Amino acid sequence: MKINARMLTLVILAGLFFPHGLSLAGMPKYDVTEIGILGGDFSGGSGINSLGHIVGFSRIENGQYHAFIWNGTSILDLGLLPDKQESRGNAINDLGQAAGKSWGIAGSAGDARAFLWQGGMMTDLGSLGAEPVGATDINNSGQIVGLSQTSAGETHAFIWENEVMSDLGTLGDTLGTLGDTTWSAATGINSLGHVVGFSTVKKGDFGSRAFLWREGAMTHLGTWGGGNGSSSASDINDWDEVVGHYSEHHGGVNHAFVWRNGNETIQELSALPNDYRSFACAINNQGEIVGQSKGSDSRAVLWSGDQVWDLNTLLSDSSCVSNLHMASDINDRGQIVANGFNTEGKQRTFLLTPVSEPPRPQFYAVLVGTGDFWSRGDKDAEAIQRALLKYPGVKSGNIRLLLNPTEFRDVEKTVREVVQQLRPGDQFLFYFSGHGYNNDDNSEPHIVNSECVFDKTGDYSNTGDEVLFLGGALTDVSDDLLTSLLSEDPKMTDVHKIVILDSCMSGGFWGTEGNDSDTGDLDKLQNIGLLAACGEGEFCYTFSPFIPFVGGRGKFSWVLEKILDPETSDFACADKNGDEALSFDEIRLALEEQYTVEELGSAGVIKGFPWLEEPIEVEVDSLGFYSDYGIDFDPGSPIVPEPTTLAILIFGVIPLIRRKRRLSGVG
Repeated sequence: MKINARMLTLVILAGLFFPHGLSLAGMPKYDVTEIGILGGDFSGGSGINSLGHIVGFSRIENGQYHAFIWNGTSILDLGLLPDKQESRGNAINDLGQAAGKSWGIAGSAGDARAFLWQGGMMTDLGSLGAEPVGATDINNSGQIVGLSQTSAGETHAFIWENEVMSDLGTLGDTLGTLGDTTWSAATGINSLGHVVGFSTVKKGDFGSRAFLWREGAMTHLGTWGGGNGSSSASDINDWDEVVGHYSEHHGGVNHAFVWRNGNETIQELSALPNDYRSFACAINNQGEIVGQSKGSDSRAVLWSGDQVWDLNTLLSDSSCVSNLHMASDINDRGQIVANGFNTEGKQRTFLLTPVSEPPRPQFYAVLVGTGDFWSRGDKDAEAIQRALLKYPGVKSGNIRLLLNPTEFRDVEKTVREVVQQLRPGDQFLFYFSGHGYNNDDNSEPHIVNSECVFDKTGDYSNTGDEVLFLGGALTDVSDDLLTSLLSEDPKMTDVHKIVILDSCMSGGFWGTEGNDSDTGDLDKLQNIGLLAACGEGEFCYTFSPFIPFVGGRGKFSWVLEKILDPETSDFACADKNGDEALSFDEIRLALEEQYTVEELGSAGVIKGFPWLEEPIEVEVDSLGFYSDYGIDFDPGSPIVPEPTTLAILIFGVIPLIRRKRRLSGVG
């Protein structure tokens, strides 16, 4: 391939500023360890904690099953509950506590009891009234979930904490119009105490529905396409992302799924090529999912980004493995517990550890969108999230979507949660689409002590601040506050920061021209770049007609979405070097290229490239006329300035009335 001068410059810039891009495009590799057995010829691993310790079950010399913990070097027999003959470990937390079940009739679990193992002792958890009882998961707070027979003869999901077992009920209790249910089971719990599992929704229904239980309420997660099939949840991470499997109808073929908090329906996870069935067993906080894909045989798989991998093909040395047929669990370090056959044809448990290498930069983002009847910044933020998640290695758990927040503290809390996860060299995107204003002319509302308030004291010490308007709170997001958020943690100096703002006055976040006496603007920070929809004191543009409740997309964000989306062919592509990753320079140059299309109309200004001798302001000639509401507009008609901000600046009516009512205690 020939490389021209422009492409060479682009590649060099991309390598200098963000050398690792925005995602991990390479194939993962794992070292594999076969763990021990308790004396028999079988072992099966169920769970793994953050230390890489594994819990499961193995045959002993007499052929019976005993629960075990493998601590990285040796395997420990956890024993049995009194008067029981067999046991199985299902989950282990970072404190070394394990949960599972123990039963008395060899080969059957009809009289099973749930146990907690800690400090060398196995404790019976009790029941909801009768046997069998089984524990399926445990979190670091020692909360345990599972299923138990009730005194009424039904099987119900439970949560056990502080030595008390509580009945979680069934979806029939929640969806009462469908009738009483016969059973439910809990299969996973996260660190927040949120529980997932499956339940029937009416008597006589053999199909189940996946559920999420939190804050005392059980929610139906839906079925494929909202139909009448079955679904079952198996695990949940701390972002309330849920995995499991579904079938299109009762008794149908199972397919792995993921459900992300806020989705209306479950989303299918692809099986391996030529396979027809799949199961998702576990998900970690990076959004990596493990499970099984089945066709003529069964194979352990990893879902990462939008890729599905056969784990058998990712082993750095497979000399001890014949076939891995199921991956049961994955921790936040990416270590996987898998089950399969060794080269002697024996069923064994294996630990898969990512090949040791220098920590790779991760991509994190906080996407904030505010929408009202004039403009739809919330739709913009959702669109940017969809585009970013199409890049391999962009982990869904690292992308935080915050829609229609009403106070700065909502944004502050979300950003700080993400900043805690960052490491030097990582990339962090802060994106905002909504309204913005400034107080260059000492007009109200104005900034006092970095807070947007209705105030007539005449204290204009921060005149010149730019503000992202959240629509009704006493504090919006000023340039001072945003700059502070991106710099208060010392490690943020070495984090590569991208700020993209689609709001009026947003170019002023890069610094103002003489009337801003503070020192809080983004240009004071290191390793940062700003893309703004317009310059200081200028309006950005929307596709909004002057029709209430029909507000359209921000023009700048719409173009950004098209540039970021690798599946869009008729726009400049941000992934210039084709490595399935993005850098700030690639995004900037793609925007510049798109904005030079002569036949399309004006949209604003891009600003803020700190590694150049002088900031560049590029008039953006862009992008055609568009509305995601399907209304036909005249492509030759002008794009209008974003109207709510215009009203704020001219009249101050909306924020002043709202804030005056707040401060006076009314409303």
